Amino acid sequence: MSVKRGLSSVQRTLRACRDQGRFVEKVEQWVSYGPAKPGMPSGTRRDAFGFIDILAIDSAAIVAIQACTQSGAEHLRKIQDNEYALAWLHAGGIIELWIWRKVKEKRGGKRERWQPRIENITTKHFETQQAKGNDYGKDERQNEGAAVTTAGSNLFE
Repeated sequence: MSVKRGLSSVQRTLRACRDQGRFVEKVEQWVSYGPAKPGMPSGTRRDAFGFIDILAIDSAAIVAIQACTQSGAEHLRKIQDNEYALAWLHAGGIIELWIWRKVKEKRGGKRERWQPRIENITTKHFETQQAKGNDYGKDERQNEGAAVTTAGSNLFE
C-alpha cells in the first residue's frame, strides 16, 4: 500500500508561477549514489549554483527561486552563504525565497490551504555577511541594486 503525499514546495511553486504567467523550469536535480538501504537515502538533491530550485522568466527579468516549507531562515542563510547568489544579483537577476505554510481558511475553522510568503532577496540581505568579515561583493558594484523587486511577487497577499 502506498502512502499518499501532497505536492512538494517546488511543485507548488511551479504551479503558482505558471498561474502568474511565468515560464518556469525546475533546475534542482536528484543525484543518486547507489542502491537504497533501509533507513538511508539513496541520493541527494542538488540545486543549481547551490541555491536555485527553479528558474523563472517573467516580463521583467530572470528569477532564481528557492522554495521551502516553514524553515525560511535556514534557506535565507543558505542563499547568503552562497558565493554565486550575490553575483546573480549583480548580473541583474532576481532571487525570490518562497516559504510555504498551511493557513486556516477561516478563523477557528479546520480547513487549511497552502500559502506562500515570497521574500525578494536583495543585496541588503548580504550586508550582514559583509559586516561579519566575508568578502562578498567587495567591488565597485557593492552599493548597486539595493532594492530588487519583481512584478507579481505579491502572490496571495
